[in-house]
Amino acid sequence: MEDGLLTDLVPLLSNIEDSNILSYYDEWAMFPTYTNGSIYSIPGDVAEVSCMGTFVRKDWLEKFGMEEPKTMDEYVDYLLACVNNDPDGNGEADTYGFGGDNGDWKYFAPFLYSYKADVNHFVKADDGTIVHGSTQPQVKEALALMAELYQKGVFEPSIFSASEGETLFAEGKVGSFYRYLSSLNPSQQYLQSFYQNNPDGEYEVIEPIQGPDGFSSDERENGTGWCSYAITNNCENPQRVMEIMDEIASGEMFIMNKWGVEGETYELTEDGAVNFIVDETKRNEMGLSTFTGFVNRKDAYNIQNSKEVNELFARAAKTSLPLNEYRAVLGTTGDCWKEYGAELDKLRDEYFYGIIMGERPVDDFDEYVELFYAHGGKEVEEEANRMYAEQDASYQEFCQRYQEWFQ
Repeated sequence: MEDGLLTDLVPLLSNIEDSNILSYYDEWAMFPTYTNGSIYSIPGDVAEVSCMGTFVRKDWLEKFGMEEPKTMDEYVDYLLACVNNDPDGNGEADTYGFGGDNGDWKYFAPFLYSYKADVNHFVKADDGTIVHGSTQPQVKEALALMAELYQKGVFEPSIFSASEGETLFAEGKVGSFYRYLSSLNPSQQYLQSFYQNNPDGEYEVIEPIQGPDGFSSDERENGTGWCSYAITNNCENPQRVMEIMDEIASGEMFIMNKWGVEGETYELTEDGAVNFIVDETKRNEMGLSTFTGFVNRKDAYNIQNSKEVNELFARAAKTSLPLNEYRAVLGTTGDCWKEYGAELDKLRDEYFYGIIMGERPVDDFDEYVELFYAHGGKEVEEEANRMYAEQDASYQEFCQRYQEWFQ
């Protein structure tokens, strides 16, 4: 773009009546493509607004005579029952309350977000400034609870050392996870394995757990794509290319591109699973899935999701709103974070996992906060405040122009 090799897409999109691209993406999804006062690319694969939820064993709740937990106290009672009440009935102490995949703190969302604790991102403090979420006092409360539950055997041990979430999910030895909603799609092999291992078992996704102050939220995605598409200035007919790209973005064409024709290349089973009825070689010859990275739809046209899962995605879009209001989404990573971020993340993990596992006292959280600011945290937050202010001003400008271009 800086070398003038890309085509300005604003006039091309403006010439398309009822654009599929503009009707599917909102301004926030399109905002990262805004550069030098115009749009030079189209987002590719943008995640659902919210992709994750709190899973519990519905059959275990019924066995315990419990309702779906809504508050943290109710959730803790359920988790402890999973550990102590032999829910699988084998007479052995081999079940756990909570498990998941290591590598990201969002898998601990029920314990963190219920306390309005977001240790992965920058957040908006009460005074309006942007601070790193890991330094906020409510994190200490959440860690204290998790440390208590760890001592009571609630956490499946591998959650801290290995990525065994799918295996544990399939085995059915864990009462609750925070994981991707697509896990309930009938086509998922580990869900099929779960039913084979637990013929009477059933997972369900509950609404986010309410913390002591009533706050609750599901994980919120940043709403921007990880890739984008552009038209070069070598294109002989950019308007026609834009029209073709817009047609590819339609729901019907998305299904055609990814799966083909129902009854000829794929079938929908009674339980909502999508099965190809042509082999992979034939699919490759036909070019199926060639264009699905472009405007990779995550709505009802994504037929690999069952009706139940699509309804869960729609619900999560609402239940994740509180975190969206609290979290400060920065479109790019600043130079200070690139310099200090890896060390600060390592410091956080060392202290927080140490506290949870009983290797450190809870009061060591205060020491972590001091070290955070002593090892670049001050510079990181100053940069984040500058970036957020600049981004907000640019976004307001973009929204105004967007309405002028496409109203």
